[in-house]
Order: sequence, then C-alpha cells, then structure tokens
Amino acid sequence: MLKLSPEVADDLRPRRVIRSLPLPFLKWVGGKRQLIPSLERMLPRRMNRYFEPFVGGGALFFHLKPVKAALFDINRELIDTYRSVRDVVDGLIGELRSMPHSEEHFYALRNVRPDDLSVVQRAARMIYLNRTGFNGLYRVNREGRFNVPFGRYANPTICDPENLRACSASLKARRSSHDPSMRSRRSPPPATSSTLIRPTSRPRPRRRSPPTPPTASAWRIKSASRTCSGASPSAA
Repeated sequence: MLKLSPEVADDLRPRRVIRSLPLPFLKWVGGKRQLIPSLERMLPRRMNRYFEPFVGGGALFFHLKPVKAALFDINRELIDTYRSVRDVVDGLIGELRSMPHSEEHFYALRNVRPDDLSVVQRAARMIYLNRTGFNGLYRVNREGRFNVPFGRYANPTICDPENLRACSASLKARRSSHDPSMRSRRSPPPATSSTLIRPTSRPRPRRRSPPTPPTASAWRIKSASRTCSGASPSAA
C-alpha cells in the first residue's frame, strides 16, 4: 500500500469551497461575472451612486455591494423579481421550496400568465423557469409569452436561501458613515435606504404629421417656375 506524506495527503483531501456571497440569483445571457476583474480596473476610485441601466443578473452590482444604487431594466418581470428579493425574501424562499423539479411542473408553470399571480409568486416563477429552463434563457414570443423549453439538469439549484438572503441584504443598502446625518452624535440614526429598482420606460415613437398639401397659389408658383426654367433662349 502506498503511503503518502502528511503534506501530500492534506493537499489531496477534498475541501469545501467557500462562496463569496452574494452571487447573482439568476443565470443571464451576457452576464458580466467573468469580466469583473477587467471591469474593476475601469471603475472610479470613488462613486456617490451606482447606476445600472441594464441590470440583468446583476453580477457587478452584487460584487461591488454599493451603498447607494439604482437598478433599471426594461424587463418588468425581472424588476418585480428584484423587488421581491429585496422586500419579501422569506416569502419568496417559501414559494421556491414548494416547487418540485419536474418537466410537468415546468410547463404547467410556464403556461401561467404572470399577471394572474401575486408579486411574490411572479418572482418565484421567474427564478424557477430561469434555473430549470434551457441554458437559463429568457425568451418570449410575439405575444409576450415565455417560450423557453425545459432544461435537462439532474439537480438544479432552484432555491438557495443563503444566497437569496445575502442578495436581499445587498439590495437593502444603508447609508454609509460619511453621511452628514451621522456626523453629529445628537442626530438620530439614519433610516434604511433601499436600492432604487425601476423598469426602464420604453421611448414613445414620434408621431409624424402628414405632409401639408400645397395650396393653389403654391401650385401656380411651382408651375410658373417650371415654365420659366423650360423656356428657350429665343422665346426669352
């Protein structure tokens, strides 16, 4: 039997991977998680507020954990999910724990219209379909119905209570110690300032007014100019 030295045996012993929470609770196409080292080199040393116009999975936001932030996205279901994680994370965890991982349940939940659900149920539906759907895609048809097929995963992580609570804490950012209201000992402690989460408004198309038909005088001037330009030198 081969005997290993204590140092080698210690290196071969399986270790528990320590996660740096919070992590994005959604899989999102175009996520910035792999680009964080490059993005950090481009960030300013100081920032008053963090703005994210296309939050998606929020990889950079959860990595930085800014004190003041404003998150936006044109996907209203995504915004409702972020708000539920921020405000009612325990209720959301309860909904996710009750959902089984099965193809039948996936398609039954996919066929439910989000408008027929409560905000918490809508968020749980969003996370469940994202974690169990094909490649974590978010795709809708022309009618706005989610149409991603079932993903073939052996044991996907549908509910991660530890990470969801960490994400909720990051979305409930507090005022930092450099806030003016905290400099005086007599002033009351500052209130909690939650992260602003709003849907991006779609730009309204500009209405083009129909062209104004030319008046009779305009026609006479136009026809007269054509006659003058087409006249021969002898006629002049």
